Amino acid sequence: MTEITVPVNIYRGLRRLMVATRLPGLEPQNIRLEVDAVRSLAWEGSNVPKIKHQVPAGTSEIESGEIHIPNDADWGTGTFTTVFKPDGLRSNDDVTSVMVSAPRFKIAATVNPSGGVPVLLGRADAALPFDHVTFRLPVDIDMSAHHTLQIQFANWHIVSATLDGEMLSMVPLATTH
Repeated sequence: MTEITVPVNIYRGLRRLMVATRLPGLEPQNIRLEVDAVRSLAWEGSNVPKIKHQVPAGTSEIESGEIHIPNDADWGTGTFTTVFKPDGLRSNDDVTSVMVSAPRFKIAATVNPSGGVPVLLGRADAALPFDHVTFRLPVDIDMSAHHTLQIQFANWHIVSATLDGEMLSMVPLATTH
């Protein structure tokens, strides 16, 4: 556990002591507070979003991309979100959104003109683990609107994909015998 010192405000009442401070990134349900016999105060936060990074678009089709890794000790679990500009899915070419933190992490989602959405998850140095899944866009989407593609992954496996909150169907892998 990393120890940090933060400023606190202490309010004292007749039978009550209140301590207030800012703990950015911590949700109240994830904070544990301890007061010991020598009147020292300690708190600990868990499930802190360790990595949350948003980048502006690098293409004319994408408005932004964001990666959220809730635990920096587990890069294989998180959420990858891409926001497409209006008409961003209307492209005649593949549109790819990528996040890389070499050598530990890489995720890429490509929307192709035929409606396929291949997603690749793995290490940027090509070491294992590695996962690849293809999803299918719905045929009736409004191409002129903003769209948000969100990829969920856990334990280095791609779990699901949604477009504007609606689950995308997974394309079965072709097998050969």
